[in-house]
Amino acid sequence: RAGVLSTIPARDLERVVAHHAEYGGDEAIEILDSTERDIANRLSDGRLDVAVTILRPGLESFAQEALRTEAYVLFVGATHKLSGVARIDGGELAGETMIVRRQCEGLPEISRYFTNRDVRPSFSLRTLSDDRAMSMVAAGLGVTVAPASFKQPGIAAVGLEGFDLSRDVGLVFSDRARDRSGPFVDAVRATYGTRAAVAKQSTR
Repeated sequence: RAGVLSTIPARDLERVVAHHAEYGGDEAIEILDSTERDIANRLSDGRLDVAVTILRPGLESFAQEALRTEAYVLFVGATHKLSGVARIDGGELAGETMIVRRQCEGLPEISRYFTNRDVRPSFSLRTLSDDRAMSMVAAGLGVTVAPASFKQPGIAAVGLEGFDLSRDVGLVFSDRARDRSGPFVDAVRATYGTRAAVAKQSTR
């Protein structure tokens, strides 16, 4: 029983599942796509064995394994005037139309960054679907801020000066999951290119 944070890119999960289908043998998996809070609660009471989620304060009591640290960047369509620009100060985005990823864990920090630069954009889309948000960026409906792993064909990433927000993605294990290996966990490690990075042992 595996929890996967809703803002983990769908293609990452696709790679995990494809690897598991090829090498998982007889292991059956049940995946829950959910929020940080729901995943933490389900790990705590044993309704999940493992989760791919953000490593944050509040999860220290669980065994953890770091997978990836990724910065948040500005995404624009491939034909946008900023496509090909390496970095830009957020203050230069006044007049841009933006797409809001409503499930984004960094939304408060992103809003503060632009407000501090007196940028109050118009919004063309507010959505709970990251796939829809990125598709609309590619279509030219607006720009958005998202983790760097959201990069895909048809969009370009632009760094934001003075915006250092990043997120740590990792495996978190329920106390009831004594064996911190197995086909699903191996598939996650293979997808993220890590092999059992130093795990924090549960202190419960």
